[in-house]
Amino acid sequence: MKILVRNNTNLPQRYAGFIKDRINRAKDKFQHLLYAEVYLSEEGNSNSTYKAVVKLGVAGQDIVLTNTAENPTELWRKTFDDVQRYLRKYKERYRTPQIAARAF
Repeated sequence: MKILVRNNTNLPQRYAGFIKDRINRAKDKFQHLLYAEVYLSEEGNSNSTYKAVVKLGVAGQDIVLTNTAENPTELWRKTFDDVQRYLRKYKERYRTPQIAARAF
C-alpha cells in the first residue's frame, strides 16, 4: 500500500512516521484501503492553525477528509477518528451480502 505524507508545516518529520503507522493500523483492520495521501499545512501567522487533508483510496470514489485544529495532537485525534469512521461506513455499505444456499 502506498502512503504519501506531505508536510508543509514546521512540525518535525517524526509526525510523518506516526501518521504512516496509524494508517498502516487502519489498513490491517480495513483491507479495502488501497492507498492514502495526507497533506499537512499551517494557516495563520500568530496563532497557527494546522490543517490535514486525507485522501483514502478505496474501490469506487475516493474518500477525502479535511480537519483543522490549533494543536497537532487534537488534529491527529480528530483525523484518525474520522478515518476509522468513514472506512467502517464504507465497509458496511459495500460489503457483499451473504446469500444462504437452500437445499431442495
